[in-house]
Amino acid sequence: MKLCFLFTLLISSNLYASYTNFNTILIGERAAGMGGASTAMVNDPAASSYYNPATLSRVEGSSLSAAVNLYSKFDTNYSDKSDLDDSILKVNRGSIVPIPSASGAVHSFGNFALGLSVLYPHFSNYSGQVKNNDDKTAYINLRDESLWVGGSLAVNTSKQASVGFSFYYTSRTFSKSLTDRFSSGSVSTLITQEKTFTQNSLIYILGYYNELTPKLSLGLSYRFPSLQVDGEGSFNSSTVSSDGSTVEFKENTQMSASSITPAKVNLGLAYKSKKWTISADLNHTERTVYNDVSESSLQERYDYLPTFNLNLGVEYKFANWLSCRAGAFTNLSATRNIPENPNKKFADHIDMYGTSANCAVFTSHQSSVTLGGYYTGGSGHAVEQIANQLQKIEKNQRMFTFLVATSFKF
Repeated sequence: MKLCFLFTLLISSNLYASYTNFNTILIGERAAGMGGASTAMVNDPAASSYYNPATLSRVEGSSLSAAVNLYSKFDTNYSDKSDLDDSILKVNRGSIVPIPSASGAVHSFGNFALGLSVLYPHFSNYSGQVKNNDDKTAYINLRDESLWVGGSLAVNTSKQASVGFSFYYTSRTFSKSLTDRFSSGSVSTLITQEKTFTQNSLIYILGYYNELTPKLSLGLSYRFPSLQVDGEGSFNSSTVSSDGSTVEFKENTQMSASSITPAKVNLGLAYKSKKWTISADLNHTERTVYNDVSESSLQERYDYLPTFNLNLGVEYKFANWLSCRAGAFTNLSATRNIPENPNKKFADHIDMYGTSANCAVFTSHQSSVTLGGYYTGGSGHAVEQIANQLQKIEKNQRMFTFLVATSFKF
C-alpha cells in the first residue's frame, strides 16, 4: 500500500511555475520612473516598442536607450509574518540579481520610424525553505525568466495620429526543484523533484497614438496572444526511504512544453505642459488556459483570469538639465483564489502593488543618465508540498530594484 501511494506521488508533478503577475518588471527608463504609464507617451526608445509602437514615429531624429536593473533584491517569505518595514531593514541582505531590463534604438525618416528593442519583461527567483504553520519544511529552488527580441515599424498617418507594429521573438526558461523529507515511525523518506522547460514563441503588438490637443494625447495598443514556435521540457524525481524498502526513480526528458503570453489591451492618456507630464494607463490581460507539458501525468493546467491593472505617473522638469519622475501601479495576480484544503497544485495568488521614482540628468550633447528604482510587493497564498502533503501557505513577496539608464540622441 505504501509503495502504491509513493508511486502515485511520483507520477504527479507538484512543481508549478510562478508566472502569475504580469506587471512585475517596469520596462524602459522614463516609463519605469512613471510607474509604467507609457502608452500615451513618447521619447522612451527602450519602452515605446513594448507599450505602444505607434509612438516611435513621434520621435524626432534617431535615439538609443539602454535601461539596466543593476540591483534586484527579492524578499520572499512563507508562513512568516512580515511587513514592509521588515523588508526595508533586510534590503541589504541576501543575493543581488542583475537583470538587463530593456534597451532600444529608434531611427526616424520622414513620416516613418524603425525600432529595435531587447526586453526582459519577466523574472522570478527563489532559493530557500518553505515552512508551514507546524514548522515543517521543504526546500525549493526556482528560476523563471523571459527574453524578448524584436523590431517595430511606425508611421504618422496625419499631423496628430500615428500607427505602429511590433514583432518579438521570445524565449522563456523555467526550472524548479523540490526537496521534501518526511517520517513515518522510525522510517524517513526523501522525495526530490525537478521540472524544467524552455519555450519559444512569437508576439505581435499593434498600436495607435493621437494628439487630441497640443497638451493631451491618447494611446491604445493590443498585444495578441503569443504563437508558439517550439518548446521542450523534462521531469526527474526520486523517492528513497531510510530502511531501503522504497527506492523509486522517474525520468521524462521527451516532453513538449507550452507557455502562452496572454493577450493584453493598453489604454493610456497623457497630459503635458511646459513643466509637467501626467500619464495614466489602464490595461486588461485576457483569459488564457493551457497545459505546460505534453505528458498528461506531469502537466499542470494554467488558467489565467481576465485581469485589470492601473499605472499612474508624473514627471516634473526642474530645469533643462533635470527631470524627476514618480509613479504607482498595481500588479494583481491573474490566478484564482486558493481553496483552504487544496487537493491539487494551484498557482500562487499574490496581489501586489508598487511605487517608482527616478531622475534624469540631461547634457548639452543630447544624452542623459537616469538613476532611480521601483518597488513591488504584496501578500497572498501558495500551494506547496511539505511533509508529503499539499498545503495552502501564506506567502509574502517583495522586490526592490535599483535602475540605471542612459540614452543618446543623434
